[in-house]
Amino acid sequence: MATKTDPIIARDGAQQSARQTNLNEINITATASTEKVYDALIVGGGITGMTAALLLQKAGKQTIIADAHTLGFGTTGGTSAHINTFADTTYKEAESAFGGEGAQLFADAIQEGHALIKANIYDLKIDCDYENKSGYIYAETDEEVKQLDDIYDGAIIVGVPVNYTEDVPTPVPYKKPLFLSTVAQFHPLKYLQSLQQAYPAAGGTISENTLITGIESADGIHTAKSASIAIRAKTAVYATHMPPNINLFNFECAPYRSYVIAVKLKSGSYPDALIYDTQEPYHYVRSHTIDGQQLLLVGGYDHKTGHEDPEKSFADLGKIYPQIL
Repeated sequence: MATKTDPIIARDGAQQSARQTNLNEINITATASTEKVYDALIVGGGITGMTAALLLQKAGKQTIIADAHTLGFGTTGGTSAHINTFADTTYKEAESAFGGEGAQLFADAIQEGHALIKANIYDLKIDCDYENKSGYIYAETDEEVKQLDDIYDGAIIVGVPVNYTEDVPTPVPYKKPLFLSTVAQFHPLKYLQSLQQAYPAAGGTISENTLITGIESADGIHTAKSASIAIRAKTAVYATHMPPNINLFNFECAPYRSYVIAVKLKSGSYPDALIYDTQEPYHYVRSHTIDGQQLLLVGGYDHKTGHEDPEKSFADLGKIYPQIL
């Protein structure tokens, strides 16, 4: 494990998510080797990195995960954990950019990701609050109706189950809604911790509190450096949203900030569904019972990191459904 001299990244925000409390920590006993050349180094220990590492390890590769903090500390620890059949980029937008084949690959990748989560839950007998849910997307204006129709048309083209419906369990008036039958939700950290236990059992190595500051490549070997250790591997995988430091991805991709709050409802009546609007930026709600306490998760107000006012965004989330909060 990394030494205490490694830089530690402070969590962005003062509050833990409701899912980060009352979780038992997993003891990590394996130590990263400075002499060994691993088949693959995976930088980032969220769901993406842990899944990739476990799959490679099961395929007979010798792998190591390096995380700047602790496993699930970043996006995985703060996600509202919807498992969707759609993405922020619509299938019509994907078709326009990459053609019909590209849009289909996009849809298939989303479906395969969901299938992999379900397979891991079954194979590893993971208790992570996984539930199939009904999903709804609704439009409140004529312009949003056009956007909703594009979502419908694109989904039909790539074979994603979607239908128009009449009713959405929301107090907000709407003009037109869609129904999605193949969405789900789960507890991401309970899921990740089970993968975290399975990975060392398969022979994998985890190095927490190990901030990779750069990778040098020579003669087919990649040497990743942190403050306390250098890790050598034949292949390096960044599971960090974007690779750190200045690189091409900085010009192609923009990091976004998203917000979510967990609240109790005065009415005690919680929607048993995943619900999204089509505003720009959009919002969503769903409920989840954590430690016996039912909560409504209200999220959205995505914007480019460094833009807008975070305090205002959090405050505005509480104004979406004022009649029920």
